[in-house]
Amino acid sequence: MAKKQIITNVEMEKDIVDEIKNPPKELEKSYKRFTIPAIIIAILLVAIEFVYPIFILWFLLALIVFLICSAIFNHLRLKNQIKNVTINDYIITTEVVHSTAEEHYKAETGGSIRHRRTEQINNYIVRFENGKSWRIPKELYRWNKRLRKHDSDIYHTTHRGDTLIVVTKKDTGEIVVAYHTDIFEYKN
Repeated sequence: MAKKQIITNVEMEKDIVDEIKNPPKELEKSYKRFTIPAIIIAILLVAIEFVYPIFILWFLLALIVFLICSAIFNHLRLKNQIKNVTINDYIITTEVVHSTAEEHYKAETGGSIRHRRTEQINNYIVRFENGKSWRIPKELYRWNKRLRKHDSDIYHTTHRGDTLIVVTKKDTGEIVVAYHTDIFEYKN
């Protein structure tokens, strides 16, 4: 039997930070999230142009300032969230795998209306016997050069009855990262 990789709180915190920096790719949802506000802004611009032609420049300036402030605020929020990551905010348990599943869908991204680009998005999910599920991130364990894994690798090597070390947020109960006990051994 091969020697297991020792996993400590430090490596777990690194994986949690990676998960915060690179959330799961859900282009379809993000595309829909920005469509309605863009339509509303376009309608407002046309209405203001007809009613008050001079104020359109002030409106555009305010819109640009708002977008810049929003981007800066989101960047600072993300930095603060990464800086405050501590393993004490998470629960570490061992869970038994009930099943695995694949999600496949297409999302339209980028381009103009005439030349939309369609991207195939594959998500892999592990479901546990306690009813919780974990969407496997695209790349895991970046802190380890030898054991760096992709979502498809973990999906294909995880089977019903396997035991995983699961890291869950205390406040939301959301599974952030998991480690297969065949490969990893947890040391506090």
